[in-house]
Amino acid sequence: MLRAMRSVGTLLDEKPLDSGAKMRWIDFAVGINWLYARTGEDWLLELRGKAQMQGYDWNAHFADFQYTGKSPQWMLENHVVNHAMALKEAAMRDGGMTDGAQVACGFGTVYEGLEKIGIDGNHAVLITGLGPVGLATGALCRKLGANKIIGIDVVPERMKIALDLGLCDAVLASGPDNVAQVRELTGSYGVERAVDCSANAAARATAIRATRKWGKIVFLGEGGTVEINPSPDMIHDQKTLYGSWVTSTWLMEELVERLVRWNLHPADIITHRFPLERASEAYALMSSGKCGKVAVCQDEELV
Repeated sequence: MLRAMRSVGTLLDEKPLDSGAKMRWIDFAVGINWLYARTGEDWLLELRGKAQMQGYDWNAHFADFQYTGKSPQWMLENHVVNHAMALKEAAMRDGGMTDGAQVACGFGTVYEGLEKIGIDGNHAVLITGLGPVGLATGALCRKLGANKIIGIDVVPERMKIALDLGLCDAVLASGPDNVAQVRELTGSYGVERAVDCSANAAARATAIRATRKWGKIVFLGEGGTVEINPSPDMIHDQKTLYGSWVTSTWLMEELVERLVRWNLHPADIITHRFPLERASEAYALMSSGKCGKVAVCQDEELV
């Protein structure tokens, strides 16, 4: 890999980065950082600096962000995936490459939803579904100051992960008594905030019914259905239900800053890593649900 990087450095002198490569220079820098961490070769930092000099200035781009609404024309500068990849730069600068890769899909999605309902020290929070999105919800709620975090899931392995990582204060096995159990854990009131990450009909109904009067609920889980009785479940208790899907570039940037401030590493919820040639095993494990986040790694250390 060192020889390959030297060759790329020579090519950059002959043909500087342009077009899409200029926008995605940070992806190249991720590989350089990985190799530098394992070899200590100082010339790699010079190569990264060369790529940065030739690459697009994303710091200036975000400092004076122009794309706050729907853009009339597609350009490399307003392409949302370029924005998502660019946010890795801040995470790399502060030491987390795998962390930054999870911001665009996962932690970013959760952060958007939590911003809609608001989380602080006055709130007990219920999370239905403790897959990677649910675990991310627990991690962010903890940093946002929630006074109690309750999780519900059907998979014992995921329930254990949530407790072992300190993301939930209590974890319940999914069942018909969940609403009563949540009320018992909250002095008979119910939670102030609930987040569904499961897309399961019963779990969604539980999230709504276990929320106290004037509480707020957000659905993050994709697909599925839900059946409720609107008057007793929502209307009489003045509850508010939000739907939230993915996130915005400006909130992703804010989240990256917060992750550094909180010393929160999204990579901590990765429980299994697989090389590319074992990708089928990774997908099978993820499908089983007996895990946290699963990573298929091509160019990073497998731990």
